[in-house]
Amino acid sequence: MASQMGATIGLFIFIGFKLDAWLETKVIFVLVGALMGVGLSLYSFIKQALSENES
Repeated sequence: MASQMGATIGLFIFIGFKLDAWLETKVIFVLVGALMGVGLSLYSFIKQALSENES
C-alpha cells in the first residue's frame, strides 16, 4: 500500500513537472500535482481501509 501511495504521488509530481516545463511556468503544476497525488492517495487508502474493516 505504501509503494502504491508513493507511486501515485510521484506520478502526479512528474506530470506537474512536465506541464511546468511545457508551459514554461515555475513550480505551479508541481505543487498542484503533489497535492492532487496526496489527496488521491489518501482517498484510496481510506477507501481500502474502510472496505477491509467491513469484511
